[in-house]
Amino acid sequence: MISLCEKVAFEILPALRAEVAKILKEKYNLSQNEIAEILGISQASVSYYLNGLRGKKKIYTEKIEKLCEEIVRKIINKEEFRMKLNKIACNLAKEILKGVEPCKF
Repeated sequence: MISLCEKVAFEILPALRAEVAKILKEKYNLSQNEIAEILGISQASVSYYLNGLRGKKKIYTEKIEKLCEEIVRKIINKEEFRMKLNKIACNLAKEILKGVEPCKF
């Protein structure tokens, strides 16, 4: 059984990064280097996200779409972002996995 933290790290956070990178590229026409700097990742990682090689698991709902748009708005408005993304991913995981029994160690 996969733990909630593993789900966040390996599925949810990459999916969020992929969606945010896509919005930054398509809507704001930022370069991969600019996106990489904003997200605190390498340009190669941005390329993987944009080409669907990483973060390809689709977990989207209308609520998640709005969340990604809000993240991008905060980025564009220069609000604090990088540290909040992990917290957002954890909250999102809790929302997605409501009712799922947490791991017992």
